[in-house]
Amino acid sequence: ESLQAQIDDATFDSNQKFTLIYTKGAHCFATQSPREMHVELQCANVEIEELSDISEPETCLYFAILKTPLVC
Repeated sequence: ESLQAQIDDATFDSNQKFTLIYTKGAHCFATQSPREMHVELQCANVEIEELSDISEPETCLYFAILKTPLVC
């Protein structure tokens, strides 16, 4: 079985940050809303992409940084 995700929004700001926003996650019972994930893509000269700085600043709202050469 494959895991599929849908990007619900993406932003590119003046600081050269590209962020993928997933908003239709599994139901969060604590907030009574879907879970949400923001992934900031950062330019990095790496052979294998690296997911780092994963956090949950609010209940069921997650942030992470993906270091990748794809946005350089």
